Amino acid sequence: MNFSVLMSVYFKETTGNLTECFDSLCRQIVKPTEVILVEDGSIDNSLLELIDKYRQVLNIQSVKLKENMGLASALNEGLKYCNYELVARMDTDDISLPSRFLKQLEFMKRNPNIDASSGFIEEFDATGEIVSTRKLPLLPSDVKVFAKKRSPLSHPATIFRKQAVLSVGGYPDLYPEDYLLWVKMIINGSDLANIPEVLLKMRTDEGFITRRGYNFLKGEIKIYWYMRVEGFISSLEYIKIILIRSVLRLSPNFLKVLLYKF
Repeated sequence: MNFSVLMSVYFKETTGNLTECFDSLCRQIVKPTEVILVEDGSIDNSLLELIDKYRQVLNIQSVKLKENMGLASALNEGLKYCNYELVARMDTDDISLPSRFLKQLEFMKRNPNIDASSGFIEEFDATGEIVSTRKLPLLPSDVKVFAKKRSPLSHPATIFRKQAVLSVGGYPDLYPEDYLLWVKMIINGSDLANIPEVLLKMRTDEGFITRRGYNFLKGEIKIYWYMRVEGFISSLEYIKIILIRSVLRLSPNFLKVLLYKF
């Protein structure tokens, strides 16, 4: 089954992270038919040379943006160049397990009603140690309930049907960009699900957690307000969620790290 992998790279990425990411694509039991790599603004020669090196083993098609546009805009631009209906997402600093695409393709083939799905992910620190496993609800009905409070899919491990994403306007120009996309798809009638297996290892550290502060909260408030306006959550649910998210996002960094772990 043909499918695309959609990625975006920008100037802050390291050659070490990108190498591990590409290596994990090369080790896939079912390799991607194409890798649409958006170069989001100018990137240095070491990254460009590395990308050219991996073109020999992966069908990498670069989409070059003159200026850094941010992840949402970069992914929307990259979607235009994806030639296949099934599109798998991946970030350039993550590692896909060898059976990831095999399992996801089989799942999407068995479940033509599912428009987007992901799976469990392991988060690892700078030493390579697994610090947590992110698990999500499996069934569409449970995913819909979960989406009222938190993002119901793990974005870097997602696979989706291109037309279902385009039907709701693609990625919204908002941070976090994926959460509102999944909510819009659910409201539009899409079924979303998760596979009960670890598919990807995600690089994380305390900086990843502490960066999710005021600006992240502003995006979340807009997302929850959209849910309220669309009747996806009630006014009471909206107030409760905003209070909880505000405490989490505006807490001192040491407390934020502790809350994230639990």
